[in-house]
Amino acid sequence: MEAHPSFFMTDILDEVFEWFDSSIYSRAFNADFRTSEGERLQALVRAATVCKSFNVAATHVLWRSLNSLYPILNLLPSFRKIGGTSNDLDFPVYEEYHAPDEVSDDEWARMLWYTTHVRFLGIWIAPSAGRERIAPSVWACLRRFSERQCIFPHLFSLRFVVELSDPTAMLCLLSPTTEMITISCDKTTASHPNAENKEQWAACLELLVQEFCHRNPRLTDVSFELGDLSPSSIVPHLEPLRNLIEVTIGSRSESVDLAHAHALADMPKLESLILPALSGTPGRGLTDPSTSFRNFQTLRLKRCSAAAQTFASASLRELDLDNYTYESEDLLRESCTTWAHAFPGLRQLNIYVDFPPAHDVEPRHALASVLAPLFALRGLERVEIGYSTFVPFLVRDDDVAALSAAWPALTDLSVYELCLGPDFPSCSVGVLGLLAVARSCPRLERLRLTRIVYRAEDVAGLPEEPVGHGLSFLNVYYGMTEEALRVVEGKLFPCLVSKPSIDTLEETNQRNGN
Repeated sequence: MEAHPSFFMTDILDEVFEWFDSSIYSRAFNADFRTSEGERLQALVRAATVCKSFNVAATHVLWRSLNSLYPILNLLPSFRKIGGTSNDLDFPVYEEYHAPDEVSDDEWARMLWYTTHVRFLGIWIAPSAGRERIAPSVWACLRRFSERQCIFPHLFSLRFVVELSDPTAMLCLLSPTTEMITISCDKTTASHPNAENKEQWAACLELLVQEFCHRNPRLTDVSFELGDLSPSSIVPHLEPLRNLIEVTIGSRSESVDLAHAHALADMPKLESLILPALSGTPGRGLTDPSTSFRNFQTLRLKRCSAAAQTFASASLRELDLDNYTYESEDLLRESCTTWAHAFPGLRQLNIYVDFPPAHDVEPRHALASVLAPLFALRGLERVEIGYSTFVPFLVRDDDVAALSAAWPALTDLSVYELCLGPDFPSCSVGVLGLLAVARSCPRLERLRLTRIVYRAEDVAGLPEEPVGHGLSFLNVYYGMTEEALRVVEGKLFPCLVSKPSIDTLEETNQRNGN
């Protein structure tokens, strides 16, 4: 019996099986990732056994993304597996592979048939990760073979946990096609390291970066999660990678020198820069945004400082400033003025304002008054303003009305306080504030507020005809009662897909007349 002609239309089969790609499947079928991942893999394995045409298309997707080196090692019969306990996630915990001195060409050929499909590879080999243990004999064997032939000839992205005992193990997996590398340092030696470990890690990280520059000069995306290690052994040596588009440096307790941060931002193709704290005295004032960092799209600083105000870019679209330390209303307003001038093309702004423990408590200031300089950024589409409990802000109807009037293109607005409970009501927006948002921001899809205050007299100020705004997601932590939600849905936002939970304490207080 001849196969149906459609089985020979490889372009159509490839298109069908693309729906089983890991980056598409769970979203397309609106499924929980852990459940859907098992179903996805089972469907691909079964499809691969149907016929040769299905086998080729399914195998290509099945092996495209791997979160372990184990499937590759399982292809080599001469590799021995020792141990074998598992945790509740069905991941091997203490399984360890050992390799022989020699592996036959047939075994390598079988492995290569599968590894040619791999484009995304994640390997968490550190014992602290609780998953994989790969013996030195395996890495030695893979190194020897990689000197003859590339193990993953089409590898695009590699994620790897580096161990201090063998930091260069990952190099045998790299391919000339690799453009994205994510490195995490083993927590057992990178968290709270002693002086000896710091010195050893500095030498290892510098060596890795130099190898990347030599082996993969076309890298476009590098990411380092350093624990408590200093970025100083990495950042100065990234300059030869002139094709970098995204750079991410994560360190919990160390900072990046400001001069090195500027050197990164000046790289010809860089669009995204994510850094921890910046250190050093600013050597230059704010420059002309039209001539500074022309390709910049995203700037994220995990611990914001005054040094951040030396950046300027007319092309920047996303600014994320975490842990901005509040010192005074005037200084924060001055910073807002600087950001508005430095980044006139912003589309997304995320700021979290923290309060220093030893700071004197001030009278509260209207949020709109403090952020007023940012109202010049009329093109903002997504805004998130967060602050800790003791930051002296007030958020009332007038404030959200001013924010929404200043930024009519908003699709996402979030104003929240990381508060200790409803007894800290810095945010008390009523239905009139929500009405102002609905009228000023027709494209708004998501709204997040700390607290709603429902006042019966405010309901009289709502129009008789429902506004009918298309808001889909409303998130309110405190104050939402059943009556308030009925009014909000009936008069303002009838299309809510995600609704705020009812505040049972507020509901009880209203019923008791408190």
